[in-house]
Amino acid sequence: MRHCAKDFKATGAGWQTRMNEALLEWISKRSVRSRSGA
Repeated sequence: MRHCAKDFKATGAGWQTRMNEALLEWISKRSVRSRSGA
């Protein structure tokens, strides 16, 4: 996980927001899959 944070930090200001958005997107896709039985 540390390397992921490092990569996001390297993108500059606003990295926390971008990381949060990416995580929320991943969670929403995962939730849809688990509800569909996949």
